[in-house]
Amino acid sequence: MAKTIDVTISAPMHAGAVRSKLADPDTLRRIALAAGAVEATATADGEVTTIVRTIEVPASAQAMVKGSTIEITERRTWQLSGADVEISVAGLPATMRGRLDLKETGEHSIVHATGTIEAHMSFVGPLVEALLRDRMTEAIRAEIEALR
Repeated sequence: MAKTIDVTISAPMHAGAVRSKLADPDTLRRIALAAGAVEATATADGEVTTIVRTIEVPASAQAMVKGSTIEITERRTWQLSGADVEISVAGLPATMRGRLDLKETGEHSIVHATGTIEAHMSFVGPLVEALLRDRMTEAIRAEIEALR
């Protein structure tokens, strides 16, 4: 069964500034590394931002993913009010599709991240979905905290 992400966080700046920072490759790479990624790259091509994170997998899940790390690729396609988000995991039939919405609230803004994670794997799919949900929720929170 699919897992969902639904995270709402207040950011200490206008939505346009949040969008600018969350679409900046240097900022995203720095945040990913600070949030615990073993390796991270980020690129921007027009309105599309791509972040590739290599993260450590807990020992209890290493047999499921066949290794101690996994590579997660996140692609954000930006519009004025936010971004469509697609995430894939190298070597695993696991994906996330969702939205990152930005809403102006005076001097601050609200970042609302939603998505559905699916791992099409017999028996261990729900465990992989939970791992990805937890890691992506941590990454979203780390990005917004880094803006403070």
